Amino acid sequence: MKRITFFVGPNGCGKTRQLGKAAQAEIRRAIATAAIANTPFVRFPRSRRGFDVFRVSPAGITKVVSKNLERFFDDEGRDTFDISDLLQLIGFDPSVELQIKMDNHRSVDLLEITSNKSEIDALSAALDVLKSKGEGSFLLSGTSDSFLRSFREQNRIIFKYIHTLRSADIISSYSLVFRHHDRGQQRFSELSSGEQTLISTYLFIRSNLADLRTVFIDEPENSLHPEWQRRYLEILHMALGYHDVRLVLATHSPVLVSGALSSYEKDVDVVRIDGNQRHNIDISNKGGSESVEKILWHAFNTITPVSHYLSVELSTILQQVTDGLLTRDSAELKIQEFQNQSYDQQQKKVLNHVLDNISNFIPDAKTD
Repeated sequence: MKRITFFVGPNGCGKTRQLGKAAQAEIRRAIATAAIANTPFVRFPRSRRGFDVFRVSPAGITKVVSKNLERFFDDEGRDTFDISDLLQLIGFDPSVELQIKMDNHRSVDLLEITSNKSEIDALSAALDVLKSKGEGSFLLSGTSDSFLRSFREQNRIIFKYIHTLRSADIISSYSLVFRHHDRGQQRFSELSSGEQTLISTYLFIRSNLADLRTVFIDEPENSLHPEWQRRYLEILHMALGYHDVRLVLATHSPVLVSGALSSYEKDVDVVRIDGNQRHNIDISNKGGSESVEKILWHAFNTITPVSHYLSVELSTILQQVTDGLLTRDSAELKIQEFQNQSYDQQQKKVLNHVLDNISNFIPDAKTD
């Protein structure tokens, strides 16, 4: 099996069930596995040792982001990973800030929080800023400048203990803040659902990388603009880095499949699901305008209203009849199959016209 596998097919074909079964099989083999559920209906089991599930929802996203951004830094204050490349890809400056408000000047014994002297010094400096202004912004990510980097390493300390400080009523509130190229400064909660999903998915994968071997993802296209669907596999590989991890995805998106084929064609399997049956389908992507339309037909049995792919297929059918490679009856069956799956009335008229006039165009065509 190739490194990237898509389960495709129309609603009700069993993609989600097959995805869940495949995940269960990996768990039984004790293979380190993670799963991302972008719908409430996916049949992934609960998280357990060696198997972590991210259920994409407002609560799930908040939990993943809060938990994993704290892992930006190791115990020595060094960056363990960065999301600046991802942020720039989706239209943001490569920076994340922690904004904190302090409504009271309650005293605190920092030794009750940590016994590490460098951490106490960093916390004391941050709290002095907050006491003097009532609020403060602390850069967490986004620059390789050595001077600013030293501040980020100090800021990591207050971020590490942010929940402790909040629970002790030392600070009143905090927010993670991003800066969009067009919209300006926004808290994480103000970002679009698609932006939140991509950032949290990236963080979830990064946090599980140590022993990860397989990731299962159900309907990743939910909430994503077509351009982000097209680049979704690029984003996953950005998160995976050089780790050798298999990806198995169930999707309704021909754009997502087309984007994967465009960048990773030799590594991609497209599997049509029909109940308990799996059928590998050959969809080579040469980058032409018909690629998405071809995927829509072969993977989802759908014809678009204006379809270059359909035009090419009709021309091929008629040429095969002319050359004696296809009988008239076989040609009509192929055209009727397209007609049955078309939802555009003008397109249906074109297909009817072709059916009605095969004999006029090809008077010597054979019949079965």
